[in-house]
Amino acid sequence: MVFLVLVVLVFAGLRIAVDGPNLSSGEIPDDEFERRYAMHPVIAYAHILPAVIYLIAAPFQLNRGFRERHFTLHKRMGRVLVPAGIAAGIFAIIFGSRFPFGGLLESSATIVFGVYFVAALSIAFLAIKAGDATRHRRWMIRAFAIGLAVGTIRVWVGVFQGFGLLEMEDSFGDRVLAVFCDARRRRGGLSGLAAELRGRAGGHRPPADDLMRAYNRAKAAARLRSASSPSLASGRFKNGVRSAAAPLNVKSAL
Repeated sequence: MVFLVLVVLVFAGLRIAVDGPNLSSGEIPDDEFERRYAMHPVIAYAHILPAVIYLIAAPFQLNRGFRERHFTLHKRMGRVLVPAGIAAGIFAIIFGSRFPFGGLLESSATIVFGVYFVAALSIAFLAIKAGDATRHRRWMIRAFAIGLAVGTIRVWVGVFQGFGLLEMEDSFGDRVLAVFCDARRRRGGLSGLAAELRGRAGGHRPPADDLMRAYNRAKAAARLRSASSPSLASGRFKNGVRSAAAPLNVKSAL
């Protein structure tokens, strides 16, 4: 957990290092990803700075030994961290939904996880106000898990880029879904993605846009087959064996 928090802090430091010169000089970078932060710094840093405060202190709050030894400090920190977390979540929703780098999929994920994060913190706060420490602790753990997971998604972006699976602009949004679907079709499940990372760094692969179009065509064809044949709609599994008609044939759609 400490390592993941450090990863988030490193990326936050890099973000500030990149944005600082741009904001001080008034220069708007050409890169589309960086431009969002230079053009909307108030919203961006109203998310980033409270999030950094929350992620630095939250591990101490979740540590039982720290709570037992410094219970008064634990309560005082909570009065700061809950508003900081809620502010970080609200501005993440605003920034991610209004200025998404990855299109509809990224903005949708930002809204879903942002709302869950804010709701978890709110439920945890109401629980402790009602004297229910067990419920409070459970929802605080859920909130921290969501916040840390969203912050460390940059690790996966680095993995995708490092193995040549996706370019930076492809690592957000709809196009990453196509790669997951293609890996699942050829190899199966998460093991397929692992095989992709191991075996396709230098190999040829269809562009992500082509994969997405192929996936949509295969999905539409599967729906037509299911509508025309009731046995396909209800017979994906028979006697514990997966029906041969169940998988999407993305390869034939390419």
